[in-house]
Amino acid sequence: YKINRLKRGAALILTFLILTILVVLVLQLAYSSKMDERLVKNHQDNTQNYYTLRSGLQLAKLVLEDDLKNSKYDSLKEIWASKEKMASLALGKSQLSMEIEDLERKINLNLLADKKWKTVIEGQLKRLCKALQLSEDIALAIVDYIDEDKEGKFEKYQHNKPIQSLDDLLVLDNVDKKVLYGDTSLYPPQKGLAPFLALMGNGKININTASKEVLMALDDKITEEKADEILQHRQEKPFEKTEDLKQIPDLDKLFSSNPPQNEGEGNSGNNNGSPPDGNQGGGSEGNSSQKDEKPPSFQDQITVQSSYFQVLIKSQTGSMAQKATAYLYRDSKNVYFLYWNQSK
Repeated sequence: YKINRLKRGAALILTFLILTILVVLVLQLAYSSKMDERLVKNHQDNTQNYYTLRSGLQLAKLVLEDDLKNSKYDSLKEIWASKEKMASLALGKSQLSMEIEDLERKINLNLLADKKWKTVIEGQLKRLCKALQLSEDIALAIVDYIDEDKEGKFEKYQHNKPIQSLDDLLVLDNVDKKVLYGDTSLYPPQKGLAPFLALMGNGKININTASKEVLMALDDKITEEKADEILQHRQEKPFEKTEDLKQIPDLDKLFSSNPPQNEGEGNSGNNNGSPPDGNQGGGSEGNSSQKDEKPPSFQDQITVQSSYFQVLIKSQTGSMAQKATAYLYRDSKNVYFLYWNQSK
């Protein structure tokens, strides 16, 4: 009798053990199936995000092409510059948001490697540092890092060619993240250099879209008060041509008697039906600059129509999100895609 009880007990334990194993296997199978289902769903969402990003890029091109047909100047009042109108668009199951920014509102650092533009960009960079209450040595260090010559006060980390990212400047002793991106721990917050710098462009500054700091960087005669007058004027009525800047008292003295090159066509640097090479130096203008070492006059440093644009695109599908940064070039006839970077 005792032996039978032991056998029945062992059989019961074995049964429970087998049931436990079966339950674990079933749960594991269910979990694996759920994970596989989630992975498939995430893959589908990411695929849809990719095509939504590409659709956003095409939409940006269409917006800029339409703007080219309907306006001879660019300003912050136009559709492409409206963050609200580009904030959220539904495409199927995806939510698309997009922000278009012209790069002519910024100073193209990579033109420091261009002999024709070096003096101009160096002066702009010094004045920008002054407007931001940063040391002039920061400007000099950046100049020595990018320009072609190997002589200067800050040649320790000489690069002597265009850079690919503003973060490349962090190698310099007097440039840290607070200098580059600002310091929000201070009151008022300290602005950094990055929002006012670009690595692509033809060198011209769009007086309709540039910030106060960049306007002040154009020339010593554009004081903070004059920059405010420019902002007020363009808010009421954007400048339709560069010479309209003469309407600001005393700024007519900045213009020489020589007519500017490509007057009225800020994006006329390449009208041969093809985009520039897309390098960080700024396109076709950089090639011809080596033939003429004479620095551009003031009126050749400004424009009212932009050529280079940065497009920030974000797509959200389900729980998955992706974003991309695209760069476009626009001449007097077409809009061209240069390149883009995609990330999660």
